[in-house]
Amino acid sequence: MCDGDDDADGVGDDVDACAGTPIDSLFDDNGCSGPQLIELVCGLPGDGGPRGRYISCVARESKTIQRLGLTTREERARIIRSAARGAVFQRLNQR
Repeated sequence: MCDGDDDADGVGDDVDACAGTPIDSLFDDNGCSGPQLIELVCGLPGDGGPRGRYISCVARESKTIQRLGLTTREERARIIRSAARGAVFQRLNQR
């Protein structure tokens, strides 16, 4: 796009904390979808930290995104299961 908002999340590219937000995703005021927020805070599995710490972080942050209305309880459970398997969770709009 040439309007300065490449991912069409309503947040200009110059201040967008999460470039590439999937189309039709729910997002916060910084342009981040729920999974993007979790990745910002927790990183990705295998980033070098203890696995248990990563899973705990995902569980905590997924609760936060659920409270923000960026995910449902069912989607949160799927995100946590995926983290426990060591997989990178899929974006919520890719079912």
